[in-house]
Amino acid sequence: ACVEAGLAVVQLVPEEEAQRACLAAGILPITDLTMEALEESPVGQAYGYKECGLGSGPQSKRCLHLRFEGMGYKGGAMSPFTLLLKAPSDALCRQYNGMIERGLKVVSSATIPAGNLPEVLRRQLPPGKADP
Repeated sequence: ACVEAGLAVVQLVPEEEAQRACLAAGILPITDLTMEALEESPVGQAYGYKECGLGSGPQSKRCLHLRFEGMGYKGGAMSPFTLLLKAPSDALCRQYNGMIERGLKVVSSATIPAGNLPEVLRRQLPPGKADP
């Protein structure tokens, strides 16, 4: 769903931390996820994502890298298409990643007509929802 919506949704992050991360990334947070808020916000369209790791050993961090058309690495600063997941263990990090992916699928299915969804997402919709 990242591919279609181009959104990163993170639950239970203290507001101060979210504001600091957004300031460092040079992006504006969307705290109210309504269609009106999305229409007024500069939300990009992602065309792919991959999970990767930063570092090695117990200090390594998992990263969900979102790719946007026409955007490259902005040297030195955290780029607006990177979501860093931090957790006490790899298993918990994988669980967080799964929760984020499921959340993005829900957002995507609510904002994109089912007929325009890729086949892999259409198969995950309840029967009758996938019909255009």
